[in-house]
Amino acid sequence: MRRELRSQRQALEGLLADFEPGVLDGLDAVAVVKELAKIKSVCAAAEARVVRRIEQSNVWRAKGHKSAAHLVASVTGTSVGSATTVMQTAEQLADLPATTKELASGRLSEAKAREIAAAAIEVPEMERTLLLGAPDESFAATRDRARRAKAAGTDQLERHRRAHAARSLRSWTDAEGIWQLHASGTPTDGARIMSRLNAETETVFKEARTAGARESTDAYRFDALVRLAETAGDGRERVRAHVFVNVDAAALTRGHTEPGERCEIKGVGPVPVATARALMGDALLTILVKRGVDVTTVAHDGTKTMPASVRRAVLARDPDCVVDTCAAPTTEIHHVEWRSDGGEHSVHNCRGVCDWCHDLVHYHGYTLEPNGD
Repeated sequence: MRRELRSQRQALEGLLADFEPGVLDGLDAVAVVKELAKIKSVCAAAEARVVRRIEQSNVWRAKGHKSAAHLVASVTGTSVGSATTVMQTAEQLADLPATTKELASGRLSEAKAREIAAAAIEVPEMERTLLLGAPDESFAATRDRARRAKAAGTDQLERHRRAHAARSLRSWTDAEGIWQLHASGTPTDGARIMSRLNAETETVFKEARTAGARESTDAYRFDALVRLAETAGDGRERVRAHVFVNVDAAALTRGHTEPGERCEIKGVGPVPVATARALMGDALLTILVKRGVDVTTVAHDGTKTMPASVRRAVLARDPDCVVDTCAAPTTEIHHVEWRSDGGEHSVHNCRGVCDWCHDLVHYHGYTLEPNGD
């Protein structure tokens, strides 16, 4: 087996060694990337099976490593954290043959397989449903479906308590001298943090646009974090974040979600219904309660200012930027037919976009390419 794999690897190396991407047109380049992605998926499926064997054989002990993940990290040249993720997914896939088959065929990316496996291992009856359409949809769509299925099929309050108990914030400086920050906790607390951070990021972005500067949204978000750190405390009144919750009426009444229903914080993901109920006393909370009515039935009232009902409906429908190549949280409402051209404040005429894409459309001549429209 090792000789055959080595032979195949060397053949692939030979094929790609003299490969010149410059001879490809755009469509051919896309096709080549697609094939390379399938090769990665096939290899990921095989790797998952083999790393399981490494753990079971205890070879890592014989070689003096702390764990199988440490040995895998050493052999593959990755971090222990990355190796741990690979091994966790491998353990889940061992009990999910349908997902493993899709990954091994190259039809499912490793990232999608990881999301589906994390949900299907806890709600096995949803595996087939999650796999349907997954190869052809975006990663974000697969991720959201998987997390909703997991939230509906597990004890949400217990998951919330576990997330709170495991909350952490770590910082370190990497080998390049770059400061790093990692935080984890409950979706509710994450929503509060990101709401404040996104609001400050919007301010930083507008200041940069006025000055003629153009940098990435992530860069502006970091600047916003520094600004918040510099202005926090000093006796100032505590700032309350605006949290947007989208919940089905039946779930809100019942106290928990069932398959097909949702209770989500915009830009964060599923949360227990009890959390939504607890947040209701917050004056800066917006809860859109849906009773089986599509949010697109909300119409404008003819005023110059966008009605809150329309804005909430658009945010509920488009929690993330609708541009196909972007997955940033929605921060702006864009009118497909501009207001200056007579466009209305209606859900049909509005799309949720991020600051960056909104700026490109309004000031740099780009055309909006909405998902699914």
